[in-house]
Amino acid sequence: MASQQQQEAMEEDVDAIDHSLYAPLTGGNELYNRWKANRSQLPADFSKLFEPDLDEQHRGDLFEAEDEEAQEKYAWAVPDERALRICAHFAPLVEMGAGAGYWARLLRERGVTITAYDKDVDENCKAAGVSSRPFTKVEKGGPEVLALFPNATLLLIYPDDYEQSDEELTLSMAALQHFQGDTIIHVGEWLGSTLTLSMEGQETPDSVYPWGRSTSPDFQIVMEASFHRVLQVGLPNWGSVRNCLTVWKRHRSVVLEGDRYAYIPEEEQIEIALASPSTKHLLEEP
Repeated sequence: MASQQQQEAMEEDVDAIDHSLYAPLTGGNELYNRWKANRSQLPADFSKLFEPDLDEQHRGDLFEAEDEEAQEKYAWAVPDERALRICAHFAPLVEMGAGAGYWARLLRERGVTITAYDKDVDENCKAAGVSSRPFTKVEKGGPEVLALFPNATLLLIYPDDYEQSDEELTLSMAALQHFQGDTIIHVGEWLGSTLTLSMEGQETPDSVYPWGRSTSPDFQIVMEASFHRVLQVGLPNWGSVRNCLTVWKRHRSVVLEGDRYAYIPEEEQIEIALASPSTKHLLEEP
């Protein structure tokens, strides 16, 4: 939990936000509603989008059948009520790379204490790369502000911009270096939870890049070494992504006979068994 002084300041700021000054959300979780409506209108064979034998013209038609405008207007990841409920559980939150603040708006409307930052907010409170008016108050600030929130949960939702930055550190990695808290919520793709094997801008499509579209390889490696996953849930997904919400706790470690080991309390150890529908029956006792 945040210190009492910090939490009071954060709550006062949230209470003072007049959302009539921001982009309206007349339909509640509009991105989820548009995603759901789009799913109901997709061709019956949409699940074969990446089947190698599919006709390329038809593949292009399937790809364009999704609601790309909704992704650009609201957020890259679609929140559902479960995801918002999980975020609320770990409040107070500080979000870095908040963009138009769509997730932050939904959380604030549910009474959740969250401070949202984006390093590229202009005089109209509009974040760079965002195609719409902001949905809520997004403060201008980079990873260095995270030092002000040592007891909050860090929320990262697609923070890295692969088309923009020539900086040494990605935003996700810089945030990780400045964040002193114990809990991080990551929303997006992850190694092992992505359909992307390479991305535009690499040398060739055969250049291996299995880290997804959300955060950098360095960030994911350091996260796996310094934190342990305590929760993972799927999200409503567009056809080309496998976004999930994961919750991570910073772990302590010890050195024994020259090797370093993580200490993960039993109540925070995630289940190891995973199975696809085609192999789930193998987990059943005979």
